[in-house]
Amino acid sequence: MWPKLLRSAAVDAFAQQQPGRRFELPETEEILAFLADGEKGREREAKTSGRMQVLSREGQASVFFESRDRNRKDALVHRSYIAK
Repeated sequence: MWPKLLRSAAVDAFAQQQPGRRFELPETEEILAFLADGEKGREREAKTSGRMQVLSREGQASVFFESRDRNRKDALVHRSYIAK
């Protein structure tokens, strides 16, 4: 699945490009604050199957999703942080 995700992100970036526009890289503190914001919200359990559990939290600036495998002692499978 990784190649498909990478390709779709590249196509999206190409479609939204703005020639001549420059972007500044965020500071490390800004990145850490963004990640922490998503993890602060109230935890909600989303759709689950017998084996997988998906949790979400919503902060002021971001939404956090986490997938865990119940058959592997709630091992972390995937995390996503999405800006609002």
